[in-house]
Amino acid sequence: MDGSICKAVLKAIRPGYIDKKYFYGIQIRVRAPNDELVNEVKRIGYIRDRECEMQLRIGDTLILYISTSIA
Repeated sequence: MDGSICKAVLKAIRPGYIDKKYFYGIQIRVRAPNDELVNEVKRIGYIRDRECEMQLRIGDTLILYISTSIA
């Protein structure tokens, strides 16, 4: 079995919005450092409830692992 893993380390540096068509089907909104966020991110993944966007604050780091395998 062959496969590959790609690790992307992203840091939010300014407020804005990334549409899901540009980032692996995930909508991302970067908010101000003191804003309240409404999504839950866990160690083993994030919860996509009601197709809500993922929210980060300025200064937050998002580590994304993308894996593929060939059987």
